[in-house]
Amino acid sequence: LLAGSPAMASTAAIMHRDPGCGCCEKWAAQVRKGLGKTMRVVDASNRATLQARFGIPLRLRSCHTALIDGMAFEGHVPVEDIR
Repeated sequence: LLAGSPAMASTAAIMHRDPGCGCCEKWAAQVRKGLGKTMRVVDASNRATLQARFGIPLRLRSCHTALIDGMAFEGHVPVEDIR
């Protein structure tokens, strides 16, 4: 079971996205607001290496991969599920 805590808000998150993807920025804004985190957005044309490193299966890969509190989140994961 994963649970949010006040300490969660103190660390920044990083989102690696396909360069220029607009939906990714909208999702990042939801995370910023919902978790109170700073979200750094990195345009990464070769995210496959990052996705492989975090064990994200090919069939689940999306346009962005976020690293939040030591966990990888792929695609449009709802803020409630990240908590």
